[in-house]
Amino acid sequence: MTTGTLSPAVHAVQEAQEGRPREWIERYLQLRDKTNALVPFRFASIINDIQRKAGHYYIICKPRQAFVTTYHLAEAFAFCSTIPFFQAAIIEHEKEAAERVFQRVHQFHRFLPEGL
Repeated sequence: MTTGTLSPAVHAVQEAQEGRPREWIERYLQLRDKTNALVPFRFASIINDIQRKAGHYYIICKPRQAFVTTYHLAEAFAFCSTIPFFQAAIIEHEKEAAERVFQRVHQFHRFLPEGL
């Protein structure tokens, strides 16, 4: 797909609506790193592998500290933010884990640019 005369922001939304949210995520989502600095969302190499190999259904033996959960949160957040009436659910096995995940989603929302 070519951007033609579309602005980069409109192109990112269109890509997300078509099931390819990477550009939107990298353009708009920020998170706190281990030093608590606000940084743009960047895709780790393991995420690139997941995206390349994923089909409609896939199972991931998820390593810790690889940002796989954060990636899935960002993807769900992008879809919910760009596709009208889109709903997503993330299920965690422990209450504390669910609270951490929910805080990450709040963080995505809190640091969105004005007007989004």
